[in-house]
Amino acid sequence: MAAPQTQFEIKELFRVIREIQSILNQNFAISLENKKQNERMEHLRGSFDSKQEELKNLKETLINFSLNQKTLESLIEKESKQIEKLERDIYDLKNLTEVDTAKKKLNELIASKTEHEIKYFEDLSTWEIAQLEVPKLTKFVEGFQSSILELQEETNKLKIDNDTKTKQNLNLINTHLDLFPPVYIKLIQHLIQRHSFKISTPIYSNKCGSCNMQQSPQSVQIAEKMLDITKCSFCGLILMPDGSFT
Repeated sequence: MAAPQTQFEIKELFRVIREIQSILNQNFAISLENKKQNERMEHLRGSFDSKQEELKNLKETLINFSLNQKTLESLIEKESKQIEKLERDIYDLKNLTEVDTAKKKLNELIASKTEHEIKYFEDLSTWEIAQLEVPKLTKFVEGFQSSILELQEETNKLKIDNDTKTKQNLNLINTHLDLFPPVYIKLIQHLIQRHSFKISTPIYSNKCGSCNMQQSPQSVQIAEKMLDITKCSFCGLILMPDGSFT
């Protein structure tokens, strides 16, 4: 790449490249902040949806419990009447076989009624416990909803602030680019377009600080002595002397 006319101009370009990279680093930090905020929002929404689903299922369970209890009440009432009638009818029976059959039927009804009553009171206990959970879970869900609204407001404000900072930084980059010859402007614009937040990288032990690939001795010498703007032949980032990189 054709070098500027004086060593002073070259060093000035390196200084401006560092400035631009510093601005890009700020933009990168802003993008990370936005990402983390969005992740917090997604996590909170996921927890809210989970608790809301739990509350919905609990309410449906209570409705089913109520329907089952009514069914059991009806069965118990029906069996009670059948037992009362059968107990009366047994005294009027004269045939021993009919009496034995009636007693067998009576025992079956009593066993069935007992089973239904046990089931009824077991379900009633579970229903009462579930009933106590509804207001607790409802309050929990409402708390989540309130937190989501607060976080959404915070996220929107942060996005506006960060978008403003990013725009200001981009304008500042354009101001810095005005200091470059056209050939360098195209290079830096290309790197920003390709890498978003990175245009330069330091040289460490003759290797690119970004892709860690070995650089040619000539490229290393040019970068370390700031003789000209040179790029990594692998990732394309501008190579900077280690001590000048910030």
